[in-house]
Parts: sequence; C-alpha cells; structure tokens
Amino acid sequence: MPDLSDETRRVADGYWSMRFGCTRNELRPPRALVFPHEAHTDHAGVYAMEFGAAPIISAAPELLPALRARTTELTRAGVRNPEPWVTAMTDPPDAVVGPAGVGYLDAPSAVDASARLLDPTDAALVAELRAACAADEWDESGIGRSAERPAVGTFAGAALAAVAEYEIWGGRIAHISVVTHPGHRRHGHGTPAVRAVTQHALESGLVPQYRALESNTGSLGVARHLGFVQYATSLALRFRSSGVGT
Repeated sequence: MPDLSDETRRVADGYWSMRFGCTRNELRPPRALVFPHEAHTDHAGVYAMEFGAAPIISAAPELLPALRARTTELTRAGVRNPEPWVTAMTDPPDAVVGPAGVGYLDAPSAVDASARLLDPTDAALVAELRAACAADEWDESGIGRSAERPAVGTFAGAALAAVAEYEIWGGRIAHISVVTHPGHRRHGHGTPAVRAVTQHALESGLVPQYRALESNTGSLGVARHLGFVQYATSLALRFRSSGVGT
C-alpha cells in the first residue's frame, strides 16, 4: 500500500496539532485525549479524529466533563462507532457527521483534457449546477463559497457536469471539495475534476487533502482511484439548536 512522504506527514501533523491545540506527539495517543477548542472556533460542538490507536477530541467547554469521564469507553469505541459519543452527551446532537476518511496525496498525475479551470464567465453554468443539486448537498460540499478558490469543471456537452475546488487551510493544505450534477453521476465526471484541481494544488506548492464520509462509497472511490492515502478518520457532533456547532 502506498505511503505518504515525510514532508506531507509533517505538514498534515503540523496543521492538525495546531487545530487541536496539542503537540505532534499527542496526535496519536494510546487512549482518548480531550482538549478544549483552540483553533476549532468554527465548530463548538465535538470534533474528534483518530490518527492512530485512539481518538483525539476537541470540544466546547461545557462538554469537556462528560467526555473526559468517558475516555475509556470512547477509546474502545473509536470514531467509527458514533453511538457512544451520542450517549455521552447530556442533550442529543442535532447532527452527527461521520465517520469520514481524511486522505492526502503527494504524487502528481496526468490531467484529463476534459477538465478546465473555471472563471467568472462560467457563473451561469455554476448556478445551473447548484439549482440541480439538493440544497443540503450543495451546502455540505462547500463549493462556491469564495470566488478566490481555484475551481475546475468537467462538461457533458454544454452543461457543467462537475466542479472541484480547494480552500487553503493553514497556509499549506488544499482542502478539496467536489460536487457532480445529479443527472451526470456515475459517468466519470467527478474524477477528472478532482484530478485537475489536485494537480493545480500540487503545482502551487500545496498538499491536497480529500475528506469523504465512509458511507459515500462513490466519493471514497474517487480518492482511492487518484491515489489519496488514508491519514485519519473524523467524527463531528453538531448542536445547532442550542447555538453550539458549525
């Protein structure tokens, strides 16, 4: 199985240790570690990642006691079993997101000629794609939140079939998002879009990152096909109704 380069792991470990407010050595604890939110100011619920044998957890201050009282149980459950995390909360979360795989890529690949960078003249095509997608699906993808993000599209005739773009995290990581038109799925449009935007990130000196729910086998298949290597698994609990969460 391919592995990541030392430099890619150094960049990824540096970013996530900053996000959790811990040292690099604490990212892979023998039992669950719980920290108050540091850089996770955009997610005040619970955010957990498993880089090794046990999860590391970032949580809002009011949730710390309940989580710290159950570190043995959460270590045993891991992030792939959300039920113990939900029962650890005094109030049930409004949403559970995950488990999701987080992967990185440090080797370039040939770009499909069917994909091209989008520019402001493509705004109408992007709007048509957005209208075709479910609102929650589009919001979850993160596509189109900033005109500054490099975006790549693939086409089915004159229609925009898929868009992939990236947001820069921590100055070095290119977090990739992708969405495919419902009418053009399973026809190979998403993969070349992700491949092209990944290449753009690599040529810009960035480390491409891809995250997908483990239940989304199609998205995970794109990542594996392009050579992304599994780095960690994440789980998030959101508390929208109480004002806690993203």
